This record gives sequence, structure tokens and C-alpha cells, in this order.
Amino acid sequence: MSAIGTLARVPHAAFEFANVILTTPDAPIGSSPRDVVWTHRGMTLYRYRSGRREHPVPVLLERGRHAFGPPGRATSV
Repeated sequence: MSAIGTLARVPHAAFEFANVILTTPDAPIGSSPRDVVWTHRGMTLYRYRSGRREHPVPVLLERGRHAFGPPGRATSV
């Protein structure tokens, strides 16, 4: 296909893309039952209940905060 033919199809492709995005129902978010494992300063770690558990212990993700000074001198806050 030529470049002109490709450019001619762009409006139709954009319309189809927008139609799919706007008419597809959103996936349910947060519908799984969960238990609070840990809470600290507005952060909460949940353990979601499942019949297909792969890991026996929840994985803890740490949110790091760093104050950066001059190059090579990063300090933890």
C-alpha cells in the first residue's frame, strides 16, 4: 500500500480505535476479597484471598523516598 493510501485510512482507524475504547466496558477493579496485612502512614498492604495460592507469604514492596544532593551524594530520607 502506498503512503497516500495509508494516510487516507488514518481517520477511519482513529475512529475505530476510539469506538473500541469508549464502548468496551471497564474491567472490575478491587473485586477480590482481601485482608489488611500492614498499614503505615496512609500505605496499606493487602493480601488477596485466592484458591490458587502460589506463594505462602505475601511479598512486601517498600516505597523508597530519597533526597538527592550533588551528583554521587544521594541521601535517604
